[in-house]
Amino acid sequence: MTTHVKIWEIKEKSLNPIRKTLKEGGRQEAKDLEEWIRSYPKLLGENILLIGEQVTTKLNKRLDYLGIDKNGNIVIIELKRDKIPRRTLAQAMDYASDIASWSINELDERCRKFTNQNIEDYIVKNFPIEDLDWDEISINQSQRILLVGTSISESLERMINWLSDNYGVLINALIISYGITSNNDEILATSYIISEELEDEYAKKKKKQIIPKTIEEHRNWIKKSKIKSKFKDIENRIKTLSEDIREEAKVRYIAFIYKGVRIARLFARENFFHFEVFYQEPNKSSKSSEKITINTTKEDLEPLFEKLKGYIQHIDSE
Repeated sequence: MTTHVKIWEIKEKSLNPIRKTLKEGGRQEAKDLEEWIRSYPKLLGENILLIGEQVTTKLNKRLDYLGIDKNGNIVIIELKRDKIPRRTLAQAMDYASDIASWSINELDERCRKFTNQNIEDYIVKNFPIEDLDWDEISINQSQRILLVGTSISESLERMINWLSDNYGVLINALIISYGITSNNDEILATSYIISEELEDEYAKKKKKQIIPKTIEEHRNWIKKSKIKSKFKDIENRIKTLSEDIREEAKVRYIAFIYKGVRIARLFARENFFHFEVFYQEPNKSSKSSEKITINTTKEDLEPLFEKLKGYIQHIDSE
């Protein structure tokens, strides 16, 4: 059995089915559907922003669209011009497992290329500010999968619900139906396998389960011992710069405070972490920041620590 969305036209008290394929309507299936999504991303849902198109993964594979939601979850979007085949699920999960390791810098690069904005400004500009809580947002903490097509098999629908209900996988399918009315007006209808409201609830529950609340929980979030050791080394080195530096556990990061001013942050993730320092540039009233991603490769930390030392001196001089 296949699930698809039926459209009916009400005319003179009668119901007439108007479902047609894009091809029957004279449309170029892939090209037109992609253009509609590109020009009106809300076709995919109110809670998704596009940050990339035809994005190449580290494994040199190309996914159709990359998105982000208001919780900071990265959305892997696979578009099929007809029925969604079962193999698309494995394909999308492959992409998601790759993108899970991407740093904020890598995602920001894709977002700038697609939108000409950095990823945080893009979120603020496009979501109502009252819906955003920056202490709760953690970019790419979790990944969502959205499969898009004109219909879906019963077996694939069952798999999606099973993964979502039993394993907390943030996955959904969007069915798009095209039709032409008797007046030759074109219409699109959409339907989620899992409602947007329920999917958002799943995302919030998962987020609450894994967000660390203490400094020790931040440290323990890192699974690889070598990376955890680097995290602790940087943490200790920051604290040796002054006896007045203290740590504070935030939802997204560990903050380092000097005389009431935030001077650095460490963002722990399972397989890497981000190190961000703040500094004061000459002739500028506001402070700047620089962030790098730390993993198993060798990084040059000296430029960041020099800026950090300079910022501490700047605070002392005020």
